[in-house]
Amino acid sequence: MKEESSFRDASGFVFRDRGEVLRAVNKVYQPDFDFFIQSGLYAELANDHKVVAHEMVWQRKPAEESIAFVLRPDQIPVITYPYEWSFGQLKDAALLTLEIQKRSLEKGMILKDASAYNVQFIGSRPVFIDTLSFEQYREGMPWMAYRQFCQHFLAPLCLMSQHFLLAESLLKSNLDGIPLDVASALLPIKNKFRLGVFTHLVLHGKMIGRFAEGRSGTATQKINKRQLLALTDSLTSTVAGCHLKFSKTVWSHYYQNTNYSSAAEEHKVEILKKFCRQINPQLVLGIGANNGRYSRVFSPQAYVLSTDVDFLAVEQNYIQAKKENDERLLPLVLDIANPSPGIGWKNLERSAFLQRAKPDLIVMLAVVHHLVHTHHIHFGMLAQLAASLAPYLIIEFVPPDDSQIKKLPSLPPAKQEMYNEACFEKEFDNYYSPLQKIKINDSGRILYLFQRKA
Repeated sequence: MKEESSFRDASGFVFRDRGEVLRAVNKVYQPDFDFFIQSGLYAELANDHKVVAHEMVWQRKPAEESIAFVLRPDQIPVITYPYEWSFGQLKDAALLTLEIQKRSLEKGMILKDASAYNVQFIGSRPVFIDTLSFEQYREGMPWMAYRQFCQHFLAPLCLMSQHFLLAESLLKSNLDGIPLDVASALLPIKNKFRLGVFTHLVLHGKMIGRFAEGRSGTATQKINKRQLLALTDSLTSTVAGCHLKFSKTVWSHYYQNTNYSSAAEEHKVEILKKFCRQINPQLVLGIGANNGRYSRVFSPQAYVLSTDVDFLAVEQNYIQAKKENDERLLPLVLDIANPSPGIGWKNLERSAFLQRAKPDLIVMLAVVHHLVHTHHIHFGMLAQLAASLAPYLIIEFVPPDDSQIKKLPSLPPAKQEMYNEACFEKEFDNYYSPLQKIKINDSGRILYLFQRKA
């Protein structure tokens, strides 16, 4: 079955067969693909884990005259999108793209597109997945993907570095990236005159505006390889110079203000390890995972999507995962009360998060009371959502007298009466069978292990 996102590329398309993702290469692209292989560029990048490795699978070629052959790339555990990444993830994806562009030029090739969607993460490691993005370089040809790179990477990074963390979410409504004139207008004046920002974002945006109005200039001005390498180096320096200017959000320092004692903390970890051994999950979805402290209980055994709504908490999680070279824990920005929707053509070009993530275990620790008090999502709704996603659930119930609940907005009296252990168990019993129920030592909190009913 052909992927809905594959209609844009004349060089080939992605499709699914027997549960695997494959890539068909069209005959029209074969000369460039052959050069990609024969130049040694593919082997160099694949050996360095910069580009996804592949093998040819001739016997699985669809019956289409236009297809030359089929590739089976190494499978990515879960596909994610730029608007679900932290600042550091987007920055590393940008730097990877620029490194590949430079190494391609040195081998006589160039990236014909520089979409952020060409990068995926395996845990904390970014990898370029579009092996059909390379074409042979001809002297004088411009980098046609320059604008795309700036809109997909540079614009959101510049905005996020200036306290506008929600800029990344603009990619949800701008599938082709953030327009450069919009990004320029949103930047503080003093930041517009940083050399790289002024060149690649402000001036670039003005040039695009002139071309759109039919004024002087040409979008395809010739440029030699030396100038292309200089352009790539300048972009690399500009991206590398983007840094977050603040260090605290509402929940980024959560674990410094938690009410767990050391005894409760140790017991909680012990219980989680026990539950993990009991069900032996392969893919775990952590909801409200903050900086990933408890997600790391599961990552030695399973691949973990460690999600949270707080951008900076996810950034901290990613920094830690990078430090540990963890390829089994993937931090993501996700608001479970408003998860990433399907967008693009027929709302299927970029599929919804809940369609891409197929975990066998969901972990919701110290998050239920936030969803109930802040979003007024009742227990039954949570149980129904979790049961629709995974057969197993580990969930923490925080009692109404917990000190952390007192920090949250108050519930209306009628709903306060429904927030108790008995109501919690009754609602979840409609969807789950309880396997374990353990009260955390030195705490009023309870950990449940549920199995979905048949």
